[in-house]
Amino acid sequence: MNAGKLNIRVFNQVTRLSNVQLGCRLLHSNHSSLQSYLKYLEWKNCSFKTTLVQGTLFEYLVKHILEKHGFTLKRCGGKDDRGIDLLGKFPSGSSIEAKVAVSCKSNKAAIGPKYVRELEGSLSWCPLNTLGILACLSNFTSASLKAIQVSERPLAVCRIYIDHHSSYMFQFAWNSAASIMFNDMSVRQLYNSNTLIDTSEETSLIPYKFISKVLCDSASNEDRPIPIGLFYKSKQISQLV
Repeated sequence: MNAGKLNIRVFNQVTRLSNVQLGCRLLHSNHSSLQSYLKYLEWKNCSFKTTLVQGTLFEYLVKHILEKHGFTLKRCGGKDDRGIDLLGKFPSGSSIEAKVAVSCKSNKAAIGPKYVRELEGSLSWCPLNTLGILACLSNFTSASLKAIQVSERPLAVCRIYIDHHSSYMFQFAWNSAASIMFNDMSVRQLYNSNTLIDTSEETSLIPYKFISKVLCDSASNEDRPIPIGLFYKSKQISQLV
């Protein structure tokens, strides 16, 4: 009888996780990328002041940026997302791709430890080797960084910068539990000024001035942090330009 209960419990957990993954495939057929979501907002004449629009916009921005660093992601944000906004994989350099689950926070206030606990809870629906990423615009408190470091789950932090001209990742760090997955990975600052702005034709159509006003209202003359790139055995896997 105990074995039967255990099987039912495992089946329910797999079923719930499958429902989350199914949501990634079916959610919002009208948009699946940053560009398509901007077109959707224009078509629907949506208000940009709502937390729903701002949150979804940031999720797509994070997806857009992380995919330039080797991630493959699908958005699953919504009322049934269980705290996970993006699901996908990351080629950690080995023959096995690492599963990733991203929680996006567009808060203007510093990210405290409660968001780390929420991410750990959300990861309970995912395999144990899933890397949980907390992506945000604002800084992390010392308490949240400590909570990430001592967590038994593989966790990483990611900070996004955006101004009127471009957007990019300028911080990416992981805890001890994730170090095995990133044994041959490193993060380096990219001092070449050409890497500050993505000049691809696709990205040139993104209205960063508009997005920055919606998400953070940042001034264009603020000091820019230095963008970073991800490297595997000294080979850059980030493609910013």
